[in-house]
Amino acid sequence: MKKNKLITIFLLVFVFSSFVLADDDERSSKKYKNNDINFEIDEFWSNVQSDKRNKYVFKHKEDIATINITIFSFSEPVTVNAFQKKIMSSHYDGWMNLFERQGSEYEIKKANVEDSCVAVYCKTLLNERLEVEKDLVGEYYYLKGSRGYLLSVITAQELWTEIEDSFKTLVNSFWVGNGERPEIVVEKKKGYEWEMDGQNAANNKNIKANPDFAKKLNELWKVDIQGSQNDHKAVKGTKPVIVNGNIYFIVDDHIYSYSINEGKQNWSYKVGEVNRSLCLKEDVLYFIRHGKVPVLYALMYQNGNVIYKKTLSGPEYSHPVVDNGKLFIIDGKKILALDSETGREIWHKQYDLDHQKRPVVNNEYVVLSEQGDTVIVCDVNSGETIWRKRMDSKIMFPPLIYNDNVIVSVEKNHNAPVDIINTYDIKNGYKKWGIAVEEDVEGLACDISVGKGSVYAVFSVESRAYNTDEGRKDIVMAFDMKQGSLLWERPIGYTEAVPMKGIMVADQLVFVYGSNDNHYYPLDAVTGEPFSVLLQNSKIEDKNETEIITVRLYKSNLIKMESRENVVSVTCLN
Repeated sequence: MKKNKLITIFLLVFVFSSFVLADDDERSSKKYKNNDINFEIDEFWSNVQSDKRNKYVFKHKEDIATINITIFSFSEPVTVNAFQKKIMSSHYDGWMNLFERQGSEYEIKKANVEDSCVAVYCKTLLNERLEVEKDLVGEYYYLKGSRGYLLSVITAQELWTEIEDSFKTLVNSFWVGNGERPEIVVEKKKGYEWEMDGQNAANNKNIKANPDFAKKLNELWKVDIQGSQNDHKAVKGTKPVIVNGNIYFIVDDHIYSYSINEGKQNWSYKVGEVNRSLCLKEDVLYFIRHGKVPVLYALMYQNGNVIYKKTLSGPEYSHPVVDNGKLFIIDGKKILALDSETGREIWHKQYDLDHQKRPVVNNEYVVLSEQGDTVIVCDVNSGETIWRKRMDSKIMFPPLIYNDNVIVSVEKNHNAPVDIINTYDIKNGYKKWGIAVEEDVEGLACDISVGKGSVYAVFSVESRAYNTDEGRKDIVMAFDMKQGSLLWERPIGYTEAVPMKGIMVADQLVFVYGSNDNHYYPLDAVTGEPFSVLLQNSKIEDKNETEIITVRLYKSNLIKMESRENVVSVTCLN
């Protein structure tokens, strides 16, 4: 019983922490328009007070909740946060403030106001039967000109799920103004955050960042975290996510949140072993606790509180991927699509999937890797197969979606010539172009990224053209997205063996990391020319003692995560 109550609280907090979008259903609702406000309330509520000047009160017909809509007028300019603090101090003395956040640009435009914020409160009461009860209040604050608008709902904690859809209907329909509701146009700010493995659901590895590589970057902060095990490899693969100015990562059995600007710890949470990347989307942090029975977790990113858990079927699974309210994960050999808010299954399809290649998603399509060498494109809403195509060799990395293209890199086949980079029309599987390699190229590994009409790839090769005493060379190449023609190529570094490496695109920059020559390589995206400053990977002279977990570019910062012996270091350079 206690567990269910806890879940109810965080479901309420979750609803208020993200955009509320009501599901379409057949319930009827009544429209109200008065005093410049417009809203709808569904059939389960009765209007018990209607002050044409400034207030509406609605009671649920089963007497389990009350909704208040109140208009305030201010004689002096006021901020929406001051509005919220004034209400809190006058109405919620003795209540616990569970959650606060600013309104999103979408919510502000949807309500046709100038600013908004959200708050959730909780209070413990002792009823007449001497039983402990908890009341919850959720409030939306809006500000436009000299007027403030407050939407408030109060209910018992265990009854929240019964009135949740009603309140969503109210919030989604509420707006201020006369005539027709203005069209909601919000420019999506893509590419500023590292939300998941591959940067986004489409695996673009394209970030809007601008570190100044014309100068030597200085260390802004560094944290060293002692692992709980002797084997530092236990932390390998726990790549961080970076969202809203905070970095989230896992060391051994703990997840940590740190501020990017100051390097201060926000919180930590013991989760057990995690060997897949994190995912942070719409204020919720997702990860999978490893074990004989793996468990998917959803946490509030602000404080680490658990929203829900979901058990997976077996020990083999992919990184979690979230896009447009759906969470996708390969569980064993099948693909699962879940409601990202609740963990409820939407659909699943049984394929023979490779769990090492996570799903790649855009608005309409999910791209999967089957049996190591086959690409499947299926419908994002049903999982039904649209097309599948067998490659000429093993798929190296998860595919990548860019506009209407699916880009796939495959391993070199020593028995027959193959295109190692292949671009297909995502709608029908038509092959647009492919990139082959020289016959004398050996031991090739290839990672790809995209940006502004180009495909960028980093190869590890050994050939007559680049043969040196140092061993294999790493080669970065740029190709035209439309035709696959070579734009430029640049040899960089060397590798003693095929290494872990990565490539990303940031504005006019191509950034390569992971070479064993102890350097990162920032290159001009248009010309391939290197910047004048090469960045030392580590101050440790013996590079073999340090293992790069990953490198991230974020705004004007370079963030590197490394492990040495039983210590994980996270360093922010600027």
